[in-house]
Amino acid sequence: MDFILSEESAKEQLDNLVDFYDIDFEELATEDDGERAAETITKRLLKAIRKGLIEIVETDDGGIEVVQQLKRPVRSIKDNRVTYKEVSGRAKTAMGKYKEKDHASRMYAFLGALSGTDPGTIMSFRGVDMRTAETLGAFFIMA
Repeated sequence: MDFILSEESAKEQLDNLVDFYDIDFEELATEDDGERAAETITKRLLKAIRKGLIEIVETDDGGIEVVQQLKRPVRSIKDNRVTYKEVSGRAKTAMGKYKEKDHASRMYAFLGALSGTDPGTIMSFRGVDMRTAETLGAFFIMA
């Protein structure tokens, strides 16, 4: 496996993201399967950060953005990078267009709203790009 960041540097980036959103994984662990889900999300995010597939960026106004570097080119995405802006209520309402049980469509709508990318484009991601986007979606839903 080729890593471009050390485990410590990746953990620092992830800690900044978790701290920014004040996510308490211990609290999540008390829910059904919460501990396993939190552990899986954390491991996947750390691996993606170490591989350079995700970068956590602090903005000039004190906010935070997450940049996903795609491994496979997508014609409609400039520089093969998707920038997910800070989670907002407006972005979360994009999920309301879909039924509660349609988890995938809700997540893709949410990711689309966060990034200004058509949800259908995000749905077209494959392989590691899809897995990374879905992991970010699961994380952002906790925010």
